[in-house]
Amino acid sequence: MSSRISPCALCGYHCAGDPCPHCALRPQEKSLERPVKGVIGGIWTGCMAVPKGMVFLIKTRGIKRWLLPPLLLTTTSLILTLMWGYQLLAAVAGEALPENFEFGPPSWEWVTNMSEQWEWFGAVVAWLTGAANWIANKFYGIVANRVSGFFAYSFFSVLASWYIFSIAYEAFAGPFLDEIQARLEITWFGRDPRSTIERPTDLPADRCFRLSMFALALACVSAIIIFATALPWWLGLLTVPACFGIAIAIEPRYGTWLGWLARIEGGAVLVSLKASFLTFLILFFTWPLYFLPPPFGYVLFAVICGFATSVSLLDIPCERRGWSIRQRLRFLRRNLPALIAFGVVSGLLLAVPILGVLIMVPSASIGGLWLLCRLDKTDL
Repeated sequence: MSSRISPCALCGYHCAGDPCPHCALRPQEKSLERPVKGVIGGIWTGCMAVPKGMVFLIKTRGIKRWLLPPLLLTTTSLILTLMWGYQLLAAVAGEALPENFEFGPPSWEWVTNMSEQWEWFGAVVAWLTGAANWIANKFYGIVANRVSGFFAYSFFSVLASWYIFSIAYEAFAGPFLDEIQARLEITWFGRDPRSTIERPTDLPADRCFRLSMFALALACVSAIIIFATALPWWLGLLTVPACFGIAIAIEPRYGTWLGWLARIEGGAVLVSLKASFLTFLILFFTWPLYFLPPPFGYVLFAVICGFATSVSLLDIPCERRGWSIRQRLRFLRRNLPALIAFGVVSGLLLAVPILGVLIMVPSASIGGLWLLCRLDKTDL
């Protein structure tokens, strides 16, 4: 099917007639009305894509909550990785805590001689002193006795943060970024063109949503009952398809819609995994850039990773439009200056530790969609 697609010059979806049945070449978003002219105009538009995506992310209602699940999953992955790294380092280096180092005795006389009504204050002071002892012992033991271990763990933590937030976040965020782009296209064009083209049933979206919430609520209740009655845990896994099966029995057209949704979200996951793998390869082969004199090595590393990530994120809107690989490569080649500028700006934003990735990935995804709509696609 993709080989027969003739993209609209504006929205990029298949346009069989004139005007486009999806956007009518009259977007509700005013910034999409102005055509991009010349190489300089393309470079400027590419530079503005990520900031524009950030503005859309902040201003558009109902899309920011879709970023919470991948953020929680990524943060959990980072915490588990850092804990595993610390345990591994401790096992290799041995216990680094001296036995006789103390920040201060927890039983100072002026505390212990207080009246009974001030016992709570003494307990608080003792607890704070104990906490200070523990922190000081950890720091003293690592720095004084295992300086190399301290630097090794610091280096591991930096790399782990880059890898987790650049790769795991990108992988987890794929389906949610796809949903965000669908909602933005409704705002820009008055509809989600992909849903108009591919939706296999006329079952209303609100009805699909209610049936999905019913199945999920039923699955949660079933899982709680299984947990409370100490039944085998694997029964909880079976409740999820069983509950969705009940929803399909109530409304057979829901099963058709659910299969279609699984297919398109599976495509979004696949695109996201491919982008994460590409980012992993670039991180793996370019991490020695960290050893260049600061801040040049750090910034250069971020720009390279950000460029690869942002260009990979363009696969999400291309996948939504059903473009073939040949069409995607032609689009990339014809608009190379604009896409290079887009990637460099994404990389500079990525240079902000952790927070930069959290902002860059959704902003570059939305900005990439905006950029794709701005650039000409008639020759595809």
